[in-house]
Amino acid sequence: MRGSLHGVPDAIEISRATVSNIHQNLFGAFIYNSLGIPIAAGLLYPVWGILMSPILAGAAMSLSSVTVVTNANRLRLFKSSHKPAQSPNQGQKSKQERN
Repeated sequence: MRGSLHGVPDAIEISRATVSNIHQNLFGAFIYNSLGIPIAAGLLYPVWGILMSPILAGAAMSLSSVTVVTNANRLRLFKSSHKPAQSPNQGQKSKQERN
């Protein structure tokens, strides 16, 4: 935190990236569960005789959690696209530097 408002655009940008990441995670979890739950419930058994063991189902759910956490950790690598603002004295040469 700084004493100026120059960090506001950065905060807005990272909050938008966070909301986007939340939407990605919800979409991925929805698709994953939409496919996984019926298979785990035995939907494929009458047609192909495929049953999912509880151990495999537990591993699949753990993998889903790892995927969500890994995607969320991408925010740690977030870099702002805004340039840091210069203070009024930066960019100006002092009298000694000009001489």
